[in-house]
Amino acid sequence: MNEESTQRRRFIVEWLLVAVPLVALVAAIATWGWLQRADQVLYDTALRVWERPVPEKVVMVAVDDESIAELGRWPWRRSVHAALINRLGHAGAKAIGLDFILSEADADDPASDAALSSAMRRSGKVVLPIVQSAWSRGKFEELPPLAQFARAAAGLGHAHVELDSDGIARTVYLREGAARAPYPHFALATLAVADPRFRASVAGTPLSVATRSDEQDWVRQGPFNVPYAGPPGHVPQVSYAAVLRGAVPDSFFRDRIVLVGATAVGVADAYPTPVSGSSRAMSGVEINANVVAGLYEGIHLRPLPLIITAAASALACLLLLLALQRLPARSGLLVMVGASVGVLLLSLLLLRGAQVWFPPAATLAGCLMAYPLWGWRRLEAAQRFLDAELDRLSQEPVLLGDSIASPGVYADPLWRRIAGVRAAAAQSRELRRFISDALEGLPVGVLVGDHGGNVVLANRLALAALEVTDRRAIAGKPLAALLGKLQWNESGNVEETLAARGLGGMPSQLEVRTAGGAPFLISIAPFFATSGGLLGYLVSLSDIGELRAAQEGRDEAMRFLSHDLRAPLASIITLVEDAQRARGAEGDPFLNRVARHARNSLNLADDLLRLARAEAADPRRFAPLDLSAVLDEAEDDVWPLCRNRGIVIRRDSPSGAESLVTGDRELLRRAVINLLTNAARFSPAKGEIRLELSDIGNEWLIKVTDQGPGIPPERITEMFSRYSRYAPPGMSASEGVGLGLVIVKTIAQAHGGRIAVESEPGQGSSFRLHLPRASAAVNLNRR
Repeated sequence: MNEESTQRRRFIVEWLLVAVPLVALVAAIATWGWLQRADQVLYDTALRVWERPVPEKVVMVAVDDESIAELGRWPWRRSVHAALINRLGHAGAKAIGLDFILSEADADDPASDAALSSAMRRSGKVVLPIVQSAWSRGKFEELPPLAQFARAAAGLGHAHVELDSDGIARTVYLREGAARAPYPHFALATLAVADPRFRASVAGTPLSVATRSDEQDWVRQGPFNVPYAGPPGHVPQVSYAAVLRGAVPDSFFRDRIVLVGATAVGVADAYPTPVSGSSRAMSGVEINANVVAGLYEGIHLRPLPLIITAAASALACLLLLLALQRLPARSGLLVMVGASVGVLLLSLLLLRGAQVWFPPAATLAGCLMAYPLWGWRRLEAAQRFLDAELDRLSQEPVLLGDSIASPGVYADPLWRRIAGVRAAAAQSRELRRFISDALEGLPVGVLVGDHGGNVVLANRLALAALEVTDRRAIAGKPLAALLGKLQWNESGNVEETLAARGLGGMPSQLEVRTAGGAPFLISIAPFFATSGGLLGYLVSLSDIGELRAAQEGRDEAMRFLSHDLRAPLASIITLVEDAQRARGAEGDPFLNRVARHARNSLNLADDLLRLARAEAADPRRFAPLDLSAVLDEAEDDVWPLCRNRGIVIRRDSPSGAESLVTGDRELLRRAVINLLTNAARFSPAKGEIRLELSDIGNEWLIKVTDQGPGIPPERITEMFSRYSRYAPPGMSASEGVGLGLVIVKTIAQAHGGRIAVESEPGQGSSFRLHLPRASAAVNLNRR
């Protein structure tokens, strides 16, 4: 219980180590806008998705390429604009937003200016823009229309478009200008002419707290996120020239707000917008049309306050972390993906339904970081637990097979732990198999029950005694129910005694008879864990029919024989108890010799399997591969052996193109491993092995050179024979069985190559593995 509480506290600490910094980071991201660019991209995407028709009240008259071609080069005489205003006034337009800069008089044609101002006065519905200009010293100034135009206009409004940090036009200010008298926005002023509801805003009603631009006396009020209805060209529009020539009916303009401006290439002031996408930028007059449409429809997109955004983002991340600590890895991944998608959908729904923008980037970052961070800490905790348990298991006495302390050579620590668990599980299965086989070999029937008294194992003699034909029929069945069918030999009933006393209260031995009358001697013994807890029961059923048929008068001999029948059971219990106390047995020289011989036998089996696989290699299954990568893997596998002896492997490989061959990757890797292992065994400590890969025409040459004692010429021909081993003078014979080089030769021949050796006594040896090269055009993706 204490260990469980410690694990639980450690789990909570691990969760807090992830949750607290991550929640704080998410809140900071939302507060300080560290992912503002991502939020802007998501906002733009939401606007593009929210495409809708423009209100019928809003239309455009565009100075487009067709108009330029028909009416001549821009700018036109202002009398042309006067004609357009007269045409629109006659058609019954509610307001006319003339989005042209008219700040200078036409010195060449004063009459044209007079005609325009006269047309504006007659219409009484024309709104003109005021633009922002900056002097060389950087101070903002207003550039109003010419005085005669300003007096004739029904309203004036600033036409400045605010660009965000990424150069996208998302926002305008509904009131902006010099601090002494800021103007309403051009779109708002136009809408006020058409609709009395908006005249209060134009008259000077405060829109919001003013934002002053440093010392430049420039005031901005009422930030307004433009609710773009669609991409450039989405607002209904007609050509300026078409209107003048009468091609557009009066009904198209009647009771509508008409914005007139340039859209032609090279004439229009165009800006990138959230809805522009990969298409052209949007003209200033169309941006103003979208502002008019948004104000007319009452769409006012407002960002959530920073404190609410930060709190919501942190809360979402915290809830996800709470869910992750209770879910398995796969379910946690699905929840993380679902939460991320849900945040995006929520942001989109809030924008469209409540006209509130919730920047989701901080929350998405938290969701995307929560799963890998918590998975990392969970994996670390699992690895620590595995390490502790594997270390504890490694200290236990080894009953069968090899110790689990050496699971194999893996570069990845996780795979080393997995290998350790796999070895422990395999050892557990082998131990169970050993116990099952041992029970089958006993001369008595044996039942093994768990701590709840249910059958776990039963040998064939026990099945026969209980008259059961199918072993699966009693698996998991209560021992009491099976033994309750038996009858006391003297008096009493086994079932009643079991019901009253339980298995633990039964006599250690009792003589019973089966339903068929066969006499059996039953022994019931509990066995316990090292902690003292009950693990289960051992029940032996000894057939004493022949004994009972013998001389009943020899009671003393029967008692002796009965005691002898209990010996196998006592031996099993003693074996288990002795094994638990035998922690020091690993240092026993006898056990070391047994382990060494077992390893030698295992190595022989491995070599025979590898040789058989090499001989059975099917070239039709070969695939293109890179020899350099194979050499890297083989070098990694041999590194521990070289490191123990202080041997250094020097690589020499061609740079640039891949060294392609067609073959079996695992077989080629084994061939190189065998050559390197052979070189490491015969090289002196702190020596050097050269591993070279070179291109020799139509072949690749793998050359392994050691600094060993060399091979006499008369022994070279024997090196690739089965079971041939060579021990230079002064060195003991290798523990191998002489199949390593045979495997290399077989692999080389299977790949259409060959193996050769060059050696002189005292000069070391050089093994040369030749392999045919593959075509340079082979696509390695086929692997």
